Amino acid sequence: MPKKVGLPEKQLRKVLIASNGRMAMDLFDRNEYDLVSLDYVLPDEISGLDVYRHIRQADAEIPILFISGNLEFLASVKELKQNDPLLDHLSKPCRNKTYIDTIHQLLDFSAKESARFKHQGN
Repeated sequence: MPKKVGLPEKQLRKVLIASNGRMAMDLFDRNEYDLVSLDYVLPDEISGLDVYRHIRQADAEIPILFISGNLEFLASVKELKQNDPLLDHLSKPCRNKTYIDTIHQLLDFSAKESARFKHQGN
């Protein structure tokens, strides 16, 4: 069920929660998002990295925030971040304020990049 994130009224966001990787990909394919937040370890055979790749095939411009403490993922996220400026990562556990601040930073960066590309196109 969609939930509202407790941000100031003008910044309320609808949040959809997927219970596994397959559902995450299906929800992404059927909806529009400002940002995607996901974990590397998901409760089915599809990993967060699989979901990330699926998203990037469809949309190279949506910000993605991983939250994971998985050591295997932590080793590979640095390389991913070097090649994807709209990707960020927080290690578990993280504070709610840090999570919200990182979301805002990604959204701000995404908006600036979008405006820059539009400006270059004119």
